Amino acid sequence: MAHQYGPAIEYLQKSLELEPNHTDGHRGLGETYVQKGMYDEAIASMQEYFDLTEGRTDYAVGYLGYAYGMAGQRDKALQLLETLHDRAKRQQVAPYAFAPLYMGLGDYDKAIEALWQDYEQRATPFLLWLNVFPVLDPLHSDPRFTELVRRIGVEPE
Repeated sequence: MAHQYGPAIEYLQKSLELEPNHTDGHRGLGETYVQKGMYDEAIASMQEYFDLTEGRTDYAVGYLGYAYGMAGQRDKALQLLETLHDRAKRQQVAPYAFAPLYMGLGDYDKAIEALWQDYEQRATPFLLWLNVFPVLDPLHSDPRFTELVRRIGVEPE
């Protein structure tokens, strides 16, 4: 989250050696690989996150879609987006789960829309960290994003 991706990769790899089934470790490593442009590694880490949750975690679907989208594998990202939409027809899906996937597809408008829905529904606590999630960095200059940050009451970076 501090944009120090080299040390982050080392730390996350070491932590996963100690606890190979730590889902957030795989997600964090995948996000870090994306930021470094290491897309094959990102997909592998996000796939591990997805597999460890057996695909039941909406966030795992969204973050795997993010990695595919950022890697230019749009078709696979769109399949995962369809998975989330189908799931949302049957059960509650936190809108935040869609945001990383939309970011990977480059659809920043939909990502912001998902974040606002999450805020309105008070669906997840993730919004408290909007300013530090690298996946959302491209949104920081968007007035809709800065208004959301202001409403939530977290300090801008």
